[in-house]
Amino acid sequence: MNARCRVQLLGALQIHRGDQSIGRFRTYKAGVLLGFLATYRHRPHAREEIVGMLWPEVDEALGRNSLSQCLSSLRSQLEPAGVESGSVLIADRLNIQLNPEAVSTDRDDFLDSIKLAERLKAAVPPDPSSFAALGKAVELYSGDFLPGYY
Repeated sequence: MNARCRVQLLGALQIHRGDQSIGRFRTYKAGVLLGFLATYRHRPHAREEIVGMLWPEVDEALGRNSLSQCLSSLRSQLEPAGVESGSVLIADRLNIQLNPEAVSTDRDDFLDSIKLAERLKAAVPPDPSSFAALGKAVELYSGDFLPGYY
């Protein structure tokens, strides 16, 4: 099975792989974690940073345990049977990250289309294909960023 998946952040938080879509997560914080990791997938995140963000009110050991459970739940959704473990969700003792080679997002494609349109429009003379780039951005926009999570 292909490790590549797409995380939808606009309009709804969902994981898409082939013809399968997942929009329910074990816990609300699992969804928050997925949204955060997908938004910032090009860099690793310290476990302590994530524990402090998601479980600031609990003891560090309890927070790390909650994070481990959350990661296990996400891993089962991001790396189902047939997908090599660690190919999508990269986690070691210190850091956690989504593999940017295995995960794409609608948000990044949307922003890339906007940037391309701006660059084409700024050309001298303006490039009329800037309208096509804007059209692609409009197609990609399916609603607010991380509704219910942000």
